[in-house]
Amino acid sequence: MATFAFLLARHATNRLLGFRKDLLKNDTIFRKAFDAERERIKIIAVWFVKEKEPVGQALLEIYAAYVSKAKYNDFDTH
Repeated sequence: MATFAFLLARHATNRLLGFRKDLLKNDTIFRKAFDAERERIKIIAVWFVKEKEPVGQALLEIYAAYVSKAKYNDFDTH
């Protein structure tokens, strides 16, 4: 699904509206940005921190997002 790449491509192309299927199929500029973001994400370094307690997990995520100024973490739970 590449949800994060799709979000980054939306912001990169300023295509904030529109259906996923339409953007990927009919918008060549968006598709190019989406493919570029997918490739960029493949090489991102990831670190894991083990936290067993649910409250500790939530606080750690909030803290990490805050100190790293995570632009795309909106804490929506859908």
